[in-house]
Amino acid sequence: PRHRHVRKASSWAFTQGCMRGMANHFDDLAEGFAAELTESAKAATQRGETCDFVHEFACKLPLAAVGEIMELPPDDWRKLLIWSNAIIGEVEPAQILEGETIAQAAERNMNEFRSYLEDLVQAHRVPSGGPSNFVNRLVNARVQGEPMNDQQLIGYLFVLIGAGNDTTRNATAGGFAALVEHPDQRDRLIEHPDLLPTAVDEILRWTTPVISFLRTATRDFDLSGTKIREGETVCMFYPSANRDDAVFEDPYRFDIGRTPNEYLTFGYGAHFCIGTNLARAELTSMMKALIPFLPEFELAGESSRIANTHVSGYSKLPVRAATLFRP
Repeated sequence: PRHRHVRKASSWAFTQGCMRGMANHFDDLAEGFAAELTESAKAATQRGETCDFVHEFACKLPLAAVGEIMELPPDDWRKLLIWSNAIIGEVEPAQILEGETIAQAAERNMNEFRSYLEDLVQAHRVPSGGPSNFVNRLVNARVQGEPMNDQQLIGYLFVLIGAGNDTTRNATAGGFAALVEHPDQRDRLIEHPDLLPTAVDEILRWTTPVISFLRTATRDFDLSGTKIREGETVCMFYPSANRDDAVFEDPYRFDIGRTPNEYLTFGYGAHFCIGTNLARAELTSMMKALIPFLPEFELAGESSRIANTHVSGYSKLPVRAATLFRP
């Protein structure tokens, strides 16, 4: 029950009203990132190479949004991305020291992340506060009358920054891949951009960036003949829920106009994702920015998936803008 009180410490920053206020800014950022993507694709095509959609586009707006909302120095954003990737075991070769395994490099990066957050919290515990209004409010928040200790604050920021980066990035890359792989739906979105809201919902259902969570049953329950007892641990598989044929008609069909679309990508109940409004706003801006370029891009080469049982997404998604830049 205390969870609801903890959420209030930061929920004010992720309301629908706050996201409406940032929509135009997100649109501007996404348009700039889309322009950068096309330039990168052009240069890569001219060299006979491919362009990685994840690093050249999908990761950029989530990183900027989290950085701006939390008022963290832009010079730190690149490190935050490296650390967020390390949480799920994704470490670039350039971030691995000589003699390190990937697991050791990930652990070292997570320790660096924790040290960064420790310093961030302490910098905002001074009487005059620190430079980030978001962190100041978190440090001074009271949960059921008590302030959070350092461990709680660091854990809170750790989750917000990490989850705020990887989930929307993965939905964006997965949504782009789905549109390219389903040219009928891609062309439908180009011809009818007013379908963007339902397209975003379908991308969230289709990609389901969070694979699973463990939950504890608070009472006995009969789930289609399976007896779940109070106190038992239950693993919730969200991709399965989002393809439940009792809820979704033809669930394995990617349909950008799907209505109704009662997906569970953001969870349900007390644990409903605090960043839902932010994720939808970011994904809307990024997909909107991509619409003019969608016919020109194609998947090229072998993609790679994130090797993780908790989050689903592409670690690399090579693309080519062959139609647009072919001599």
